[in-house]
Amino acid sequence: MINNIEIASLKRKIADLIIDQIKTGEQSNGLKDAYACGQFINEKNLKQRGIHGTAAAIRVLASYNGTYNDEIRRLVNYLQHRNEFDKDIKIENYIEKDKKNIIKIGEILYALSFVKQGCADTREYIKELSGLLKSSIKNTESWNFFTDSNEPSDILPTAFAYLGLRSNNFDDLEPVEKYLAKTISDLCQKDRIDNPSTFAKVHVAMYVLSKFDIDCKQSSNLKRLSKSQFFTFNYSVEQNIEYPYDYEHFYVRIPWQLYFLSVASKNSPKLFTKKNSRRRITDICEMVNNLGFKYTQSGKELSSRTNAILFDTLDFIEKHLKKSTLYYFYSIINDIIWFFNRKWLKILLLVIIILCMFFSIFKWVNNPNTENSDLAPEFIGYFVSLMILSLKR
Repeated sequence: MINNIEIASLKRKIADLIIDQIKTGEQSNGLKDAYACGQFINEKNLKQRGIHGTAAAIRVLASYNGTYNDEIRRLVNYLQHRNEFDKDIKIENYIEKDKKNIIKIGEILYALSFVKQGCADTREYIKELSGLLKSSIKNTESWNFFTDSNEPSDILPTAFAYLGLRSNNFDDLEPVEKYLAKTISDLCQKDRIDNPSTFAKVHVAMYVLSKFDIDCKQSSNLKRLSKSQFFTFNYSVEQNIEYPYDYEHFYVRIPWQLYFLSVASKNSPKLFTKKNSRRRITDICEMVNNLGFKYTQSGKELSSRTNAILFDTLDFIEKHLKKSTLYYFYSIINDIIWFFNRKWLKILLLVIIILCMFFSIFKWVNNPNTENSDLAPEFIGYFVSLMILSLKR
């Protein structure tokens, strides 16, 4: 099972990739007293830059160690003055829409919550962004994808808005917590998840509530999600979510496997230590240690946002591994169960049990001093053995 030394090494590699990209990548070229990050962290020649990437870079560097204060200040400077830095780039329309994008506002606020005031003064910026969220909340409990949208609320932007506000110590959010918890419960407990997009969205909502210790039957919900037709840990997969606005289509990728591992590390040691969960973590470690973590179906590039979410996942796992020895206990139990569930071993044990049953009958038949009841204890033992053998992983 992954340990804290391995986690520290993985976090360092992610931070190194990000610091190299923001300082030497083309996306920061020409920015005066500012750095930016784009969608990718292994593409030095791309000029693309924006909110997702820059917020991701701040989130990682601001919580990694205290040596990147100047870089963090410059990244914050870019976000605060993006209109000025990007005025010569023909994306004014997108900048205005970005200012209304609930997911992006939430991600900026979450990233800023890690920035120390001695590094950059973010108070006014946080006040501005939180004001946008508070003024666009629907029925005091939820959000749509954009601040001025008249469409119904959605669990995904609500989760990101809640994450941004709660991370900055806004505590008047009980109606939002109830909305998220009820929506999760309705979807999970009543088996209403009928598409992969909803399946991914629920993971984000569960993660943000789990992060702030809001109880919504997380263990039970995780178990149900792990049995969903959309669940797999056999390979890396994320879900692309499409959301329309003003006759355009916007996209955000949700690495739900990472969110599942985060929530399980806190709420379900049994699920977190299952063989497939540990295999997924091992695969992630190998990717980070080699060419970097990515979802191959999404392209060959390393996503800055996805790697920041992985960094967040590693933080979450590290925090909860320190608190419980249950992980190691369940890890051993799951290994034992996995071993005895191998097909060839089950067949071998079945043959041995049947042979023992016939041998017991043979002894009973050939011993005139035995009673019928003498067979009972042995056959009860054989029956229990067969029941155990029939258990699934």
